[in-house]
Amino acid sequence: MNKKSMTQHQFLYLFYILFAVLIFVFLVNTLDDMHSGKGFGKEYFARDVGMIIESAYIGNGDLEVEYNFTEKFLVEIKDGVLLLRESKQSSYGSYLIAEGEEDLDFELITNKLKITNERGVSVE
Repeated sequence: MNKKSMTQHQFLYLFYILFAVLIFVFLVNTLDDMHSGKGFGKEYFARDVGMIIESAYIGNGDLEVEYNFTEKFLVEIKDGVLLLRESKQSSYGSYLIAEGEEDLDFELITNKLKITNERGVSVE
């Protein structure tokens, strides 16, 4: 019996088991997000906030919108894409901001957004 070969097979099987456990945990978390509606909620909030920001750009009068979340979110706009996350490492909802609005880049951790268009669009 070749002991070196057995050790290589054991490490390979250990790797397979760890990889299978990792995939299983990922699938369980994904299914839990789908079942509880967390993933849908992030997408909904991201689209809603994105449309409010676009409305502020389009509006020709003074506009002030306060948006209250039920929990704290990381709201980030970078290169014309709005991302809404629970934390820096979590999954996100996204919304593509209309063309010509790339000058609005920011990153906030908040449960309350205030969007105004008095002198250009600002987000607090």
